[in-house]
Amino acid sequence: MANSIIQKQSPAFTFVFRTHGGSEKQLHDRSHIKSACREILKRHTADNTDNYEALAAKCESLIDKIDFQSGASSLALFVSTEKAEAETFYLFLPEVFYCGENFSSLESTYARQISAPYLYFNFSPAGVDVYLGRGLHTEMLDKSEELQHFQAVYSKRPTAKCDKDGRKSEGFDHHFHSELFDAWKKLAYKHAYPCYATGLELIGVSLDEVKSFGIDMLYGTGHSAAKGDLKDILSTLKQEHRNALAKTYAERLETAQGAHKLVVSSEEILDLAKAGQGETLLLEDPEWMVEKEQQFSTIHEAIAEVVKFHGKVEFMPKSSLAKWGGQALILRY
Repeated sequence: MANSIIQKQSPAFTFVFRTHGGSEKQLHDRSHIKSACREILKRHTADNTDNYEALAAKCESLIDKIDFQSGASSLALFVSTEKAEAETFYLFLPEVFYCGENFSSLESTYARQISAPYLYFNFSPAGVDVYLGRGLHTEMLDKSEELQHFQAVYSKRPTAKCDKDGRKSEGFDHHFHSELFDAWKKLAYKHAYPCYATGLELIGVSLDEVKSFGIDMLYGTGHSAAKGDLKDILSTLKQEHRNALAKTYAERLETAQGAHKLVVSSEEILDLAKAGQGETLLLEDPEWMVEKEQQFSTIHEAIAEVVKFHGKVEFMPKSSLAKWGGQALILRY
């Protein structure tokens, strides 16, 4: 918990709530979240009624603006005497709160990474469906000239007739690929999001070949996905991407250690992050605590310092950093 003197001078709180459960059933409404915030604020600002009322009003103003129909699974609020902000996230965060002067960097940084938007392309014999995704939540991408052109080019692929009668053919030519990937790049650049894809065999290319055409492809597979399996398919694609990323970072860690540009203890990580020397902070996926009231840790502070100096924070799959004790900071110099 933050020092009581700090709380009296500048009370500040981070609140995290879930808005949906795993079954997509809505858990909380606005009034529930407002009441929960008021209860915590009242308990921690009992000696200053003005602070309580001001912070409660800021919370309620934020909550009133939240779109509960967005598909987001969690929300986080930060209120202080100076500012107030809210974010929604597309993953299930623990319901916790912090007393402290900053928005909790652990939950917010992790959730932003997992919730980052992407485009998902599912190529099938019937056509190509394109989705905008955040976490495992997807919606059909809004129609646009670029999307319609991309789908039209795909529909004219040389093997379209072979799909229907079951015959195999390698009937792809340079002209088709050139036209398809030109349309794909224009669509991807319009939205500026990385991509996932299934059904790549229907356009006769591998994951590496897609990347060679200039598409920011995180991961893709040859087989098409059934529409009802989107969450399972996306979960697998995202996990494969994260596994590949962890492998890449494992090699970087070995190189950094050999060059004496790696620290792993929490204290050294924080000290060097404060000095602006942190290039990339690697952490394993968090172990969420069940207690409602949380305390800021050394790692919370280290995350904030790395971001402050324009470094990168990456969360890796469980056990992928076991050799380094679950955390490591790659240094700039």
